[in-house]
This record gives sequence, C-alpha cells and structure tokens, in this order.
Amino acid sequence: MVGTGGAVRDQGSIYRDSGVGVSAALLGLGAAVVGASLYLVNYYFEAKYPTGLQGGSICDMGGFLNCDVTTWSPASNVLGVPLSLFGLLLGALLLAGFVVGNPRFERALHVFLAANLAGCLGLLVYSLGVLRSLCPFCALYYVLSLLAFLLFHWKLPAKDLEPVPVAVVGSLFLALFGVGHLYVGSKEERVARMRTELVAQYDALPELGEPPLSPPYRLSPPPDEDGPPPVRIVKFSDFECPSCKVMSGTLAKVVRRYGGRVDVRYSFYPLDQSCNPSMRGPLHRNACLASYLAWCLPGKFPEIEHRVFANQEGLTREWLEGVAEEEGAAECVASPAAREAVTEMVRAAEPFNVRSTPTLLVNGRKIEGVLPLNQLTLIIDELLARRGP
Repeated sequence: MVGTGGAVRDQGSIYRDSGVGVSAALLGLGAAVVGASLYLVNYYFEAKYPTGLQGGSICDMGGFLNCDVTTWSPASNVLGVPLSLFGLLLGALLLAGFVVGNPRFERALHVFLAANLAGCLGLLVYSLGVLRSLCPFCALYYVLSLLAFLLFHWKLPAKDLEPVPVAVVGSLFLALFGVGHLYVGSKEERVARMRTELVAQYDALPELGEPPLSPPYRLSPPPDEDGPPPVRIVKFSDFECPSCKVMSGTLAKVVRRYGGRVDVRYSFYPLDQSCNPSMRGPLHRNACLASYLAWCLPGKFPEIEHRVFANQEGLTREWLEGVAEEEGAAECVASPAAREAVTEMVRAAEPFNVRSTPTLLVNGRKIEGVLPLNQLTLIIDELLARRGP
C-alpha cells in the first residue's frame, strides 16, 4: 500500500513474494533477454567491424526476415553504440532482481521496462513501416520485453515512481553508453591498425581473374591515364539486397576519393529464380525486374542504380514498371532479350562461385560481404602504392 505523505511501503517483492512460478518466469525472461541481446550485439559488431575480408554482412536471408536491414539502419544505434547493448543491461537487471529483492529497485525497473517497451513499439513500427523488414532476433526481444513488462505490471504491488532508485538505474544506462562509446572508438582504432593484416589476407586470396563478360556498367569516371586503371572492382549485386545498398554507398565514396584510378563496375546477380538459374526458390521477387530496368537504360545506369536503391524499402513490380514507362523502356524491360542478357551475366559469375551478395572482385580476388570503407581503402591504397607513381 501507499502510505500518507508520499511514503511508499517497501513490502511485497515481486521476486520473493509472488510465488515460484512468477520467480521462474522472471528468471527465464531475464536469461532470454540477455541471450537475444548478446546475439544482436555480436551481430552488430561483426557486421560493422568485421575482423577479416570474409566477415562482413551478406544478403543470404529472405527479404523480409533480415537482420542486415536493421543493423545498417540509423535506428540500430545511438552515436555508434548499438541499442541491443542497452537490452543486455536490462536483461542483467531482470536477473539482478533475484539478488537484490528490493521493492524500490523493482519499481524503478518497472519504469525502465515501460520505457523499453515504448522503444520496442517505435522500432517495430519503423521496421515494418519504413524498412519493410523484420530482424527475427529483434522480434524475439520485442516479445520478451512485452512479457516482462506485463508480468511486472500485473504482479508488482506498488508502481509509484521514486526518483532516487530511478536515477540510480538511469545512471547505469548512462555509464553503459559511455563504456560502449569507448569500445566503439577502440574498434575503429583497431581497424586503422589493420592494414598489414588486411593486405596479407588479401594477398592470400586466390587470383580468379576477370569476368569473361566485362560488365559495361561503370560507376567510376574514365581512367586518369592511358591503359586500365590500377585497381579494378567488380560488384556482383542484387537491387533488393540491403547489404548491396550499403556497399553501393561505400563504392560511391571510393569513386569520389580515387576518381579514375579505380574502375568500379556493376554486375547483375539477382537472388531471384526468374533469371538466376542457381536459385532454387524465391528470395527477392523483384530483383530480376530491377535488373532488366537497369539493363535497358545503360546510359542512365548510375542514376537508375541510385534511384532503385533509394526506394529499396518500397520496391514493387508496380513501382519498377512505372519507372520503365516514365523512361520509355517498358517494352525493353518486358522483352526476352532483357532476361537473356541478365541471365547471361549471372552465368558469367559461375567461375567465381558467387553465392551471396554483395561479392566483390578486387583485381581478380574475391571478397564476400560488406567491407567497411576504411578497410577497403586500406587495400586500395596498398594496390595503388604497388603500382607506383
């Protein structure tokens, strides 16, 4: 009960006085929240800061259930610190309730469970409405958060807001943010020191050569000098792949930085069985159609690539057909010639054993997944240095 004068009783711990079933449920929920958060934290750092050339994020899942979309979205972090790290602390606090057994601590935890649930609902709306994708482990975390809040709200004897314990728990979240920010900084510093290791890994990759069909879709300006540019990059890409969209932005920065010294080309590799013979089932249902559109407008390829990727979350057959009509390419897009040309380019990737997107060929050596800009530039700088002035 609530006493007079604003005093709140310190009796009735939800952990100790609500029965074995409730205690076991809270223990299970706390452990599950910690497990889901650990997975998401690890996934975030592996995607953003891979430790090797094969460690980046790839698009090898369904278009809707895909953690890559969430990881690379602005809503995944606060100043580089993944939101899942705060979920990890919340799960640890749920477990700590067994040790603390203090009603004032539990009432403070109830406040943060409510705030956490509001954040989960906001992220869910953003994921479904804007990203049009859902990370399975994020969804699991949302469900666990709802269950934990409901259990607290149902069983907690008093729910009054007490400033001191709320401030103490809030300070834990702020401290975690500070530690997380320092950790992210250390990750970025480590990447800067990785040049020797990365170049050694790159040199150890087998030389596979260039595609038999040189992709005509150049994303870089003409060479700065006579002859081929010192660095040649071919990107096997899918217009519906969120990781390909990220890699496209990275390569655009490469082009701006190096100009004609780096030749960047786009090669179609839609993960869509309607034009990719290696696919055994549907994955990205509009990827082939988007490739047909780009094939039919080679002179506008950089513009089309940017436009399609910019609308990736809302990519539909109707939208693509509308762009084709607008560009006067509807007949071409619907022609067998477009399908045959894209399929031929897909088959040209067979010698390189391309199975996921994005996949890069950097001077004939294959790198799978999203390679962060700072790592890719380390390799390019080394290749340019070897070429000499």
